[in-house]
Amino acid sequence: MGVVSYYTIEKKINFKKVLLGTSVLSIPFFVVALNSNTNHKIAEQSHEELLNFRYHYSNPKCNFRAYHPETKQQQEKEKIHEDCFTYLNKSILIHGDSYALHFHHGLQKNLDEFDILQIAAFSCRLHGSSTKGCRSSNTFFDNNITKISPDILILSERDGYEDLDWETYLGKLEKLKSVIILGPSPEIRMKKLVYLNEASISNFDYMKKIDFMFLKPDSILKSFPNVHYVSMKSLLCSDERQCDVLVDGVNIYADDGHFSKFGSDYVVKKLLSHNLIK
Repeated sequence: MGVVSYYTIEKKINFKKVLLGTSVLSIPFFVVALNSNTNHKIAEQSHEELLNFRYHYSNPKCNFRAYHPETKQQQEKEKIHEDCFTYLNKSILIHGDSYALHFHHGLQKNLDEFDILQIAAFSCRLHGSSTKGCRSSNTFFDNNITKISPDILILSERDGYEDLDWETYLGKLEKLKSVIILGPSPEIRMKKLVYLNEASISNFDYMKKIDFMFLKPDSILKSFPNVHYVSMKSLLCSDERQCDVLVDGVNIYADDGHFSKFGSDYVVKKLLSHNLIK
């Protein structure tokens, strides 16, 4: 069998190619691949390892609800460091939940000419939630975004796009130079991964729904020329059965939905190659 590289926490682990007849077991934040012939455990990621990974890749200083590896709890913050929203060069500001945060690494790695800013919180939708950190993140954003005035604002979240009053929300952002709404990212079912370049996508219908909401002829975006929508489905998927999952044998995901550092770098490069961030 061939050998591929599989990303876990900060390093690559080689494991045998997963083909038909190989068992792949998955529980939340714990991925185990077993060779059907040898019953040999070949790769696993523990819950704690994944949380530690998320802590480091998500720019925790600028995360209002960052998981802390020492306390093993979410840190609900009322404020973040001023470095998170001040800049000297051209700037890109990320706002949303962890599905916005997972772009931070790729943006920082590939856009040296920009200062990458962040006002975000784990599990914090744009329309809000009951957590202290989320309230702080969204309130601070609402009160300061016009003053901060980044060159590019990137909005992204796991779901909840349909729950936001976009006309009112974007009306508050119409003075900004450029607003990019990234649609929902593909979420995979690790346990149903059959081929190394194909996985079952759990939210394909939701991605189509949100794409239509923003791309239909009478979309609310027609009223806001500074706002652009990017379909992550179109960027990463060829159809509902096949989206980018493993690239050159390396998994672009850290879990069923969040991009790894490798994945963040890969996806941002794709956005740039299609001239979707400019």
